[in-house]
Order: sequence, then C-alpha cells, then structure tokens
Amino acid sequence: AHANTGTRTTTAERSVPLASARQFGATNKLLVTDNWASPHTLDRHFSKHGADFNSATANEYATQASNFMQQSIANGVTAKIDSEGVIRIFDRASSTFGSYNPDGRTRTFFKLKNAEYWKRQPGNTPWSY
Repeated sequence: AHANTGTRTTTAERSVPLASARQFGATNKLLVTDNWASPHTLDRHFSKHGADFNSATANEYATQASNFMQQSIANGVTAKIDSEGVIRIFDRASSTFGSYNPDGRTRTFFKLKNAEYWKRQPGNTPWSY
C-alpha cells in the first residue's frame, strides 16, 4: 500500500511488485529465499550462468538477478508478461534475460546467445515508455 504522498503510481508499478527499499538496506543484499523462486535450483543456475555476470557466489548471482528486474522495470527495458503472470525481461544492449514469478522472485537469469530465444517467449508488453 502506498501512503498518500501525492506521488502517482504507474500501472507498471501496480502490476509488478518490487522489493521495498527497506529490504535492501545499506548492503543491497537480500536473503536468497527472498529473491529466488526455487532456492533448491539456485546452485544449478549459478553453476550454469553465474560466470555470465562475474558472480562470485550463488547469493550474489541471485541478488544481481533481482536487481536486474527492478532496474529494468524502472527504466522501461523490454518485458513480456504471460497469462500466468510470469514476467520476462530482455535487455538487448547487454543480452541479459531474466524470468520472474508474478511476485518478483527469479526463475532464471542469463545472457542470451541468440535473440531468437526472446522472440519465442510468450506474453505481451505490459508498458511502453
């Protein structure tokens, strides 16, 4: 819920929950269980894709994925939301792809080797800037 501060909330902000600034604190670290959809898959994803982002640990990789989603939404990076509410984001400039549950927790995060992968992803663009 937003306090009545006179600040407008955009449709994108209402439809995609973002982690509150309070969760990040000064160290910008979240617990893995707060930002990774299936914690039992994190080590496998980190082993496969962590090097794409120079991640030193699985937790750093998970935090980078969460930050990517939040920054992408704030900056209007290309996104799709499917009928189940799964959010997919692709930053063409860096070839970074992330897929997120409707609650914002990461499903996967990696660098695309082929942009055709993005074209095959289901969903519609939820906003335009």
